[in-house]
Amino acid sequence: MNYFLNHMKLHGLNFIGIVLAGALVGTLSCLDVIHFPAPAGVEEALVFQGTILKGNPSVVRVQVNQLFDFTAASLLPVCVKVMELEDVEGNTVRLPEVRKGLYEMEFQTGSQSVEIVFGNSYRLHTITHDGREYMTSFEPLHDVPKPDSIVLDTIEIDVINSLGELAKKKKFLFSINTPIIVLGQAEKSYLKWDIERTYKLTDSRQKVCYITEYVVGTALKVLNGSAVSMDHIEEFPLHQSSIIFPYAEGLYMSIYQQSLSAGAYEYWDQIVQLVVRTGNMFEPRVGTVVTNFRNVNDPNEQVFGYFYATTADTIRIYISPEDANFPKPFCPIESDICANCLSTPRSTLTKPDYWIE
Repeated sequence: MNYFLNHMKLHGLNFIGIVLAGALVGTLSCLDVIHFPAPAGVEEALVFQGTILKGNPSVVRVQVNQLFDFTAASLLPVCVKVMELEDVEGNTVRLPEVRKGLYEMEFQTGSQSVEIVFGNSYRLHTITHDGREYMTSFEPLHDVPKPDSIVLDTIEIDVINSLGELAKKKKFLFSINTPIIVLGQAEKSYLKWDIERTYKLTDSRQKVCYITEYVVGTALKVLNGSAVSMDHIEEFPLHQSSIIFPYAEGLYMSIYQQSLSAGAYEYWDQIVQLVVRTGNMFEPRVGTVVTNFRNVNDPNEQVFGYFYATTADTIRIYISPEDANFPKPFCPIESDICANCLSTPRSTLTKPDYWIE
C-alpha cells in the first residue's frame, strides 16, 4: 500500500494539458510561482486527482488543486467543504482532510457504509467553501489479470556522444508477459503499468540504504486489451533504462499492473501521448484532456483531472551488479547522498521484505 500513497504524491489539452501531464509525473512542492497570463475561462480552475485502489486495506485518495498559471508549481492545494465518496446504491462516506487539499481514507471490509468491491461503481461529490458543487460520473472497479513474468533484455540505441558523433549505447529493456483477460471473465481488460525501482547504495559512512524511486516519463504505459487479437501479450515493452550507478549494488524493478475503466483508459492514454510528444511541428494539435468531473450548476465551467477505481498486481525482477556488468558506483563522490544516503526521499536502512540477494 505504500506504493499507492507514494505514487499518487508524484502523480497528479492545449497548454493546460501539458500542466496536467507535468503534475501527474512530477512531484508537487512549495515553490515560488512565476505567473503567466491564463486564457479566458480557466483562471483559477480546479484540478482534481482522485483514485480508489482496492487492496487490504483499500485506499481512497483525492487531491484538489487550483490552477494559477502554466507550471507544475502553479497547482496550489485547495481545501473544500465536502468531499464524499458514493456508490451506485446511494451509500456515502465523508473523506477526511489529512492535509491541505488532500482527502484520504482507508477502507477495511465492513468498517464503512461504502464497501470497496469488484463489480461496484463509485463517484465523488465535492462542495467548495464558496458553494460550487462538483460530481463525477460513476467509475466501475474491475479486477486485474495476474502478470506472468518480466523479460529483461539488453539493447543498443543510437546516441550522439560528447564529440557530436553517432555512437551506440547499451540499455536495459523491461517487457512483460501477461494475460489481458481476468480468469473466469470474458471481456479483455484496459491496463496501466506504473514502475518503481529500489536500489542499494552504501554511503561514505558505510550505511547501507535502500532507495525507492518512481520511474516517470516514457515509462508510463497503457493498453486497450480489446485492440489486441490474442488473449495474452508477450514481451510487451514497458521501460528502457540506462545501465548506470543504481545497478552497482543491486536493484529491484517493481511493475504494478492496474485495471482501468474505458473512461480512465482514455484519460491516461491522452496523458501518455502528452508525455511522449517530441514537439515536432507536424504532430497533431493537442486537445483538452478528458475529465469526468463537472460543475453541477455550471456545466460550462472548465474542470481538470480524473477520478477512477483500480486494483493492482505487483511483479518484480532483481538485477545483480553482475547482470549489469558492474557499473561504476555513484559513491564515493562529494554529494549529499554519499555523505548520508538517508538524505534522499524514500530512503531507508530497512531491507525490503522482497529483497533476496
